[in-house]
Amino acid sequence: MKRQMKKLILPIAAALVFAAGCGTQAATSNAATSNTSGSVKVKPVHIAVVSLYDNDEWSAQFLSGIKAAAQAYPDVTLTETQASYNQAEMVSQLQAVIAQHPDVIIVNHASQPSALAPAVQQAINQGIKVISVEADIPVKGVAHANENNQQLATLSLNALAQGIHNRGNIAVIWVGGFTPMVQREVSLKAFEKAHPDIHVIATYGDASNTTISDTMARTEALLRQYPNAGQLSAIWASWDQFAIGAVKAEQALQRNVPIYGIDVSNQDLALMKQSNSPWKATAANDVYQYGAAMVNYALRDAYGESIPSSIWIPGALIEQSKLPPQGENIHDFFLSILPSETSLGSSPLLQQLEKEKQ
Repeated sequence: MKRQMKKLILPIAAALVFAAGCGTQAATSNAATSNTSGSVKVKPVHIAVVSLYDNDEWSAQFLSGIKAAAQAYPDVTLTETQASYNQAEMVSQLQAVIAQHPDVIIVNHASQPSALAPAVQQAINQGIKVISVEADIPVKGVAHANENNQQLATLSLNALAQGIHNRGNIAVIWVGGFTPMVQREVSLKAFEKAHPDIHVIATYGDASNTTISDTMARTEALLRQYPNAGQLSAIWASWDQFAIGAVKAEQALQRNVPIYGIDVSNQDLALMKQSNSPWKATAANDVYQYGAAMVNYALRDAYGESIPSSIWIPGALIEQSKLPPQGENIHDFFLSILPSETSLGSSPLLQQLEKEKQ
């Protein structure tokens, strides 16, 4: 059968959740896994992706990975929604998706994961598998997928410390509520304790449809408050949207305070490559492969294979002095520095499904 794909547009509520599916049945209990010839007995699988937002390049890469992986397997239907950062809209969209009774729901980010709990519990009660992505929803039976956010923050902060020789004043761009930000803050607090000569003199940040412009305005105000060399040694941006806004602010005011960030995209790499760019390093993983891995886990869950309850996506530090060549796709770049990410979530079952597709 041809894979079907539909875009669900619903005028309803939203939230930011990052989720990973959870299979409670053992693979041996799956009645549709294989036949006597060793091939898989294919069945229709409906995967829904409910996102808090999709207007940044991180989301574009993640969703591209999901779509590409879904196309690699037979008889997969994909439904997508996004809530434009509106938590209530995301909840409504999630409820509408549950009414369609998909096999698996991938919840992608959430500003308040607990707000999604009642709807997610409803899905679990109806036998729908749920995978949360970057959103630790407090419901038993949900599989939680996260970037290794503490690792990413530590890699970025250590690069900052080395860059300013373990001494100076820094600004932190961060926002609370979101699971990845909460996890990254753990590393920030540990970093502050371990570096008593590095002082955080300003903290700000907000997540919305205008994050970049808002961050630019607030960073310009910060730079005007500390106009002299030495007053501000570096800026730590806990999200690449924050880093983009900070870079634009420095360009507007012709400043060059070093910036260290988390997450990366082709747009980010282009900014880092600009002449005299203040963006010195960022810690990230292959988000395209992250999306593909979520489909792998979702399909295994749908076919009755047991999957981990916690899934961690490793990352690496990308330094300005070691950027990929101009024009190289970021996914190809990650293949060289994190080749293990290409097999995330893979299993013999999925390999057989791919053969069925061919």
